Amino acid sequence: MSKKGKACLLISGLFILASGVARLVLGVWDSNLLFPIVLAALFFAAGLLSDWRTIIEFLTMRTTKHGMNMGALIVIVLIGLVSINFIAVRNDKRLDWTSEGLNSLSPQSEKAAKAIQEDLKIVLLSRRDQDQARAIQAVQEAVDMYRSVNSKITFTHENARQRPDLAQKYNFNQGAFGIFAEYKGKQIRIEKPTEEEITKTLIRLTRDTKKTVYVTEGHGERGLEDQGAEGLSFLKEDLATTYDVKPIRLVDTQKIPEDAAAILIAGPQQQFLESELQILRNYARGGGRLLIAIDPGTRHNLAQLTKTLGVEFKGNYVLDPRAQIPGRGNIAALGSVFSTGSEITKPFTAGQMAVFQLASVVTRAPDAATGLQFEELVRTDAMPISTHDLSSTEIRPDARGPFTLAVSVSGKLPLATDDPNAPKENKDFSAVVFGDSDFLSNQLFQQNLNRDLVMNSVAYLSQDGDMISIRPKQPKGSVLNLTRGSAMALLFGFLIPLPILFLSTGGVIWYRRKSA
Repeated sequence: MSKKGKACLLISGLFILASGVARLVLGVWDSNLLFPIVLAALFFAAGLLSDWRTIIEFLTMRTTKHGMNMGALIVIVLIGLVSINFIAVRNDKRLDWTSEGLNSLSPQSEKAAKAIQEDLKIVLLSRRDQDQARAIQAVQEAVDMYRSVNSKITFTHENARQRPDLAQKYNFNQGAFGIFAEYKGKQIRIEKPTEEEITKTLIRLTRDTKKTVYVTEGHGERGLEDQGAEGLSFLKEDLATTYDVKPIRLVDTQKIPEDAAAILIAGPQQQFLESELQILRNYARGGGRLLIAIDPGTRHNLAQLTKTLGVEFKGNYVLDPRAQIPGRGNIAALGSVFSTGSEITKPFTAGQMAVFQLASVVTRAPDAATGLQFEELVRTDAMPISTHDLSSTEIRPDARGPFTLAVSVSGKLPLATDDPNAPKENKDFSAVVFGDSDFLSNQLFQQNLNRDLVMNSVAYLSQDGDMISIRPKQPKGSVLNLTRGSAMALLFGFLIPLPILFLSTGGVIWYRRKSA
């Protein structure tokens, strides 16, 4: 190429460089930057025209053609990669390989995300720079799972010291970080950037009113405020996300409140009065909804109520030799067979189980009223045994499994003509009866499917179909346990030979290339 052509191309490059530097310094585009760009184009064209014969000869050379073919192939590959990346960004698809499903949403979380009809903002406010990047990443990763389901959910981060208006708006006056969700003018603080907390917040934001669930007390039932192993504080905390949970003493009220979405009876240890049983019967006849979780070996007197509903409470004990509780023996029962026809258990899959403790068999009563619909919600497999006597050191089985541990029943009960307080018109009622209340307790509530089972039952009874699903799961650690033999095999069969193999192969290739 001639000196004139080289000079023109060099000057063209300098003009392009100058315009680029000027753009960076100014920070904005200025129309005056067009002048050096036009000059660069003119000098570039002059350089090409001054040596056009040389350029044509260069382009017709065989080596140039091969190089241009290779360049065209590279350009095509780059275009393909850019296109694939563009399509992937516009059509996000997440793959989750973790056993707990940590990188994808549970069905309930997906329902909560899809229920968002308008823009929902999740805002992270911070007051300090330390660990700021880590906090932003944690919230961003959590919100991204919801954004993949519904693009109306957005996330922003703001420094509260620079945005005091936002700190005042969200009442952010303490702590280093605060996460807030805003939807249709309502604002709720998210305590932790976990799927469970975010899903609870979405549900609360999309619910205009809360239904009321009443829990009976006065008969030694498990306590709603009891945070011990036998209490129901975990259950109350979950229910309070979408329901108003209130205690009720039937002996005082003498009736079921009109706003009751469902009545929950959990593990009474003392007898219900006949008048209280009659209140519950009339409530069912009038279309009431009951969740009854009662234990064998206690005098709760509720077998009479369940019999009225068409369910027989056997009062025996189901024991599974595979389910040992340390210090107490095999007093547990595993419910591993679930109804595929009930909305309560339909989300469950094969291989999952619910854990019960000293549970009784519940089944359809022989004299159940005609027209009632029954569903065996939870059953054991054939392994467990049942017995009526736990006092002997040697347990004598009465029967072998499978056994039914939970049933649902719905329909209309016959009217009571001899009770002046009975409703004048019978309506469709629903009830879910469990032969155990331990699975509701704090000790077992979060075990396996127990939490999903009870929450789905309440959602079914209160006619909240969109709440029936599997709740977000908590992350669990993965532990790799190696025996001495396995560790030695891994060390000498893989960890040591592999680097030696790579080193030897690299040495042989280097020596052969050097000697060639």
